[in-house]
Amino acid sequence: MRHLKLLTLLLLAFCSCRQNNHKKNIEDAAKTIQNVFDISNDTIIACKYGKGLILSNDGGKSWTELETNLLFDEVTLTDNGYLVGLDSWRGIHEPDYSRLYLSKDFGKTWKTFNLDTKTFFPLNIVSNPKEKLLVQTVDNKIYQLNGLNLTNDWTLVKNGTEQKNQYKEIELPYKIDDSNDHNIKLLLEKNKQVDTLAKLATCRQVNNVASFTDFVYISGAGYEKSFEETYAYFASYSKETGLKEYKIPGHFAYLKKTQHNNIYIMNDEGLFITNKDTLQRLY
Repeated sequence: MRHLKLLTLLLLAFCSCRQNNHKKNIEDAAKTIQNVFDISNDTIIACKYGKGLILSNDGGKSWTELETNLLFDEVTLTDNGYLVGLDSWRGIHEPDYSRLYLSKDFGKTWKTFNLDTKTFFPLNIVSNPKEKLLVQTVDNKIYQLNGLNLTNDWTLVKNGTEQKNQYKEIELPYKIDDSNDHNIKLLLEKNKQVDTLAKLATCRQVNNVASFTDFVYISGAGYEKSFEETYAYFASYSKETGLKEYKIPGHFAYLKKTQHNNIYIMNDEGLFITNKDTLQRLY
């Protein structure tokens, strides 16, 4: 349901705009980053909302547009050096669909594989870059790609038990108490004991929590007086510095921790990376 969540937040962000701001709204949506993958510490690929991919080979200092009309939820580099992208949708009032894309020339051209969701319905890429491609299907099964026909060349390798949801991750042993959205708490569960680490004063919705070294990071959203006045929220917590909360550009924020232990923040205003208790803009 990644698209639904993203579109809902975008709708909340833009619902108060009038027709004379229509052009600006389109430009804002075009800046939205909805996923990010780092192939190495230098090579980063990000999925733009409805605008294809962007690529950096210098750790985010500069970017190249991989221009295409294709929409990507996720993208990865396979063990044989090919790019594979995924775009899927679990329909509510409209039909399901799932598409896989293959590029042998690093994004210059793409081949599209339209899948029959009644027989094979991948929702997520679960392998890391430079590994054999693994996808997780709607029925929580894991399949491995063993060829270049992304329609048929799949082998079942595992019956999954829990479906990955990259946009709603709370990394253990941390928990969020959001029973009162004006008194959200960051909790730590250890040895069956739950301790309150911090109260999030300016957050009204937590989307993700992840940790690296001595820091815990939180992404989400807040609002001033109503949902029409949303802002993007980021916070860091450590024992030494305590909780630091920030209102950052945009109307919402999601974070992602990658295999290289980088923690990225993505939203409708671009892409950021954490640096201890601060953020650095990458795009």
